[in-house]
Amino acid sequence: MIVKKGSATRKVFKKVILGEADYNGTKVVTPDAKIVTTVSRNKMAIGQISFAFIIGNTAVKPVGVDGQMATVDNPSYPITRPLYLATKGAPRGEAKAFIDWALSLAGQSVVKKRFLGAK
Repeated sequence: MIVKKGSATRKVFKKVILGEADYNGTKVVTPDAKIVTTVSRNKMAIGQISFAFIIGNTAVKPVGVDGQMATVDNPSYPITRPLYLATKGAPRGEAKAFIDWALSLAGQSVVKKRFLGAK
């Protein structure tokens, strides 16, 4: 297992997969992009990484869990985490305009393309 200490992905993996068990015998790799390279060089390695890092990479593949495949459009895949936009008080001005755009179809298209690797 290849992990990055302190990452949100690590916390989600521990909660969903390991439960009360602890990480034992793991190699800590940083930055995230090195996780993909490290896993691709060891056929016995398993890494945990955000989906966007493996899009277009043929050397590593996402792993299915409980019959659910890791895809951008599969909300049933169990190893996921939400991302939040936060403001101090109600958003106004440019902050509100950005949030409105980010939640729009156009904004979500950019998020999927840039951060999730969808086409």
